[in-house]
Amino acid sequence: MQSLNPDVAAVLHSGGLDSTVCLLLAMESGRQVRSIGIDYGQRHSIELEHAERQCSKHGIERVVLQVKWHKPTRVIPTGRKPEEMRSSVSPSFLPGRNVIFLSLALAEAIGMNAKEIWIGVN
Repeated sequence: MQSLNPDVAAVLHSGGLDSTVCLLLAMESGRQVRSIGIDYGQRHSIELEHAERQCSKHGIERVVLQVKWHKPTRVIPTGRKPEEMRSSVSPSFLPGRNVIFLSLALAEAIGMNAKEIWIGVN
């Protein structure tokens, strides 16, 4: 097996605020950044479009994995008060999602010769 490149970092990058900050921090650290997105049929797929634009702007290689997933339906709440948001997990939270994403990112990162996987989650 070939050795992994310590300068290459794969970033699990949805295009949202947390993962984009993570992407920029990886760039700032001097890593050769590769962006990994996951299209799993999410309703807010606009983030994938944002990620594509961000990668294009910064000259970052991006790959989007397609996952067919009949996930449980979650209602994205609106009108929650800040106190409510701080005191409980959103009803739209999907347990186990990030574990699945990290597993996929690990497999993809090996193919990218990346020694690190970066993830920014809320």
